[in-house]
Amino acid sequence: MKKALVTGVAGFIGSHLAERLLLEGWEVLGLDCLSDYYSPQIKRANLAQLIGQPGFSWLEADLLQADLSALLEGVEWVFHLAGQPGVRGSWGSEFHSYLRNNIQATQKLLEALRSSSVQKCVYASSSSVYGRVALPMSEHSPTQPYSPYGVTKLAAEHLCLLYAQNYGLPITAVRYFTVFGPRQRPDMAFTRFLGALGAGQELNILGDGSQARDFTYVGDAVEGTLLAAHQGAAAEVYNLGGGSQTTLLEAIAILERVTNKQAHLRFTSAQQGDVNATLADSSKAQTQLGWKPHTSLEKGLELHAEWQARQSLQSLQRLTPNPRPPLGDSRRGRRVLLYSHDTFGLGHLRRNLAIAEHLLQRDPPFSVQLLTGSPVAESWPMPRGLKVQALPPVVKVGAEAYTSLDPSLSFAAVKAQRETLILNALADYEPDIFLVDHAPAGMKGELLDALELIRRQMPATRTVLGMRDIIDRPETVRSLWQEQGIYGLLETGYDQILAYGNRHLFDVVKAYQLSPALAAKVRYCGYIARTLSEPLEPNLQPLVLVTAGGGGDGYVLLEGYLQALEQRAVAAHSILVPGPFMPEENLRVLEQAAARHPQVEFIPYTTELTRLLNRADLVVAMAGYNTTAEILAARKPAILVPRAAPRAEQRLRATLLGELGLAWVVQPEEDLASRLAELLPAALAGARPTGGWNTIELGGVHRVGEVLEELVHTSAVEVL
Repeated sequence: MKKALVTGVAGFIGSHLAERLLLEGWEVLGLDCLSDYYSPQIKRANLAQLIGQPGFSWLEADLLQADLSALLEGVEWVFHLAGQPGVRGSWGSEFHSYLRNNIQATQKLLEALRSSSVQKCVYASSSSVYGRVALPMSEHSPTQPYSPYGVTKLAAEHLCLLYAQNYGLPITAVRYFTVFGPRQRPDMAFTRFLGALGAGQELNILGDGSQARDFTYVGDAVEGTLLAAHQGAAAEVYNLGGGSQTTLLEAIAILERVTNKQAHLRFTSAQQGDVNATLADSSKAQTQLGWKPHTSLEKGLELHAEWQARQSLQSLQRLTPNPRPPLGDSRRGRRVLLYSHDTFGLGHLRRNLAIAEHLLQRDPPFSVQLLTGSPVAESWPMPRGLKVQALPPVVKVGAEAYTSLDPSLSFAAVKAQRETLILNALADYEPDIFLVDHAPAGMKGELLDALELIRRQMPATRTVLGMRDIIDRPETVRSLWQEQGIYGLLETGYDQILAYGNRHLFDVVKAYQLSPALAAKVRYCGYIARTLSEPLEPNLQPLVLVTAGGGGDGYVLLEGYLQALEQRAVAAHSILVPGPFMPEENLRVLEQAAARHPQVEFIPYTTELTRLLNRADLVVAMAGYNTTAEILAARKPAILVPRAAPRAEQRLRATLLGELGLAWVVQPEEDLASRLAELLPAALAGARPTGGWNTIELGGVHRVGEVLEELVHTSAVEVL
């Protein structure tokens, strides 16, 4: 058998190319590093079509680290499709990934080819090398890339041609024009649009939709690539374009026809690096290779839509009954899948870990898996037995606005990855309970498909929303929920609503004007707090813990505390914990200021905050839910300094506890340093707030466990 090496074999085009080579009787060695530009699980699904076929083998490896000389032994043809994709992600700090994966990796492969017996190498280039030039684009058109991605693809292409010219290497390049079809990447337009159409969601259009592309079906692209290997001349480049230009709005109209669904469009600003139009002059490929495209855009979109629908159906079929014990059966364990979107701070992670730890310790214990988007989850101590699935992290940049924490990935790409991981977790884990933290629809609606899947295919799985009592000003929450359709989602998507608070302190039913049907679903659990039962050594001198939680907006608090120490000496040891999300420049300023105080210990970040809080004689903190709950659970004197924006949540919580006499409160508009200087001596002297600790229900995790046990029992009975 003839042997071919395909780099990027787990990708969209690479997997199709390998499949075609196997059909033609080739032995195929695939190479792929399964990068996380999009979910490696999707790439493994692409590989699943190949693994087990006679003649196919593959290696998970990075081109820059692999022993290419050994891999090229006996190889006759090389198809170099590996690289870092994405126009929009190529701007900014992640450009180094494009340099590494598109240019340096290609150069290493070319060096290895010099000492090999390879008879042909085809490099997969891109229409992005042209940029904004006159149409149609021919191989003689100027190459003026309009994005960093295009620059790196052109540089790699030039390297290939230079090695062909200088060393006589048999290298040909093909330039793909907007390839689409089954297995298309999740961040690409048609896959996103079909997913949105299927879910009844808006199609997010970047720009006004008038941008035009020369769309090329993946089967035609593969055919052209093979013809380039058979007949392409060394040091030559060939355009592979679909043969007609179509605007984005025209393509969406075709999608509406092939899916029989109406699209709802949402237009946003155009992205840097996107060209207005592409159109290939493929006459050179037609003349010299004998290639021409055979699949029209409409036919290709029919095939693409059918494949995507089959993928969704297969995902659903994985959830059909199987020989395993039914939900709720003691032989399979009682399974809880926790979802925590985690876009800012540590609150969601800490709350979910407190719940998970308790569920794992109940008798009999639950089996628990956590889906978390926290960027610090890997460094946080996890309860024994907890399974954790990380979601690609995002960060909140404004009201209901998010961006990827990885600059190389668009938000749409990250959201698609997260949605896939959530659906896969449901399919693989088959939970009795799906417990969602705080966000009913998930981050930007990423749970809508999952909730619909549960409703249609997993009737025994109970969906539960766990929400902290104070979210924002009640009128703000009501307006937002009305605008986003949350009231309807709570009606149809959730079996139970757990309020993490006390009804007599804050009535969520009344505050958020829940209907009688929704009010019947609400169970008040009390506050969720992790507590420690281990004995603690007494402090040699009073200890003040100053914590900013995650620290993203905690600089003012810690700066104010240090200024208060300048105004009034305090006979106490202080531990300052800024948190993992405090900006580096603020961290350095605080560390230098703290160094001027011998009695101040500066700990940038700790996973043992609960232990430190229990050691403290006084806590100075913001008024986030988790920190406040742990202060109350430990019955510690506290000075709360709520943030002023973007939500009123902390101010409302601090004011409530201040009125109850459970904490001192410094409001954001007050002179923080002066007020702390005034309060610290009295607080450390033992002048505790006079409130009644017993008015607060703090056994939230126990109540959550009880409610979930009731739900599992009810679910099991209904299934039987």
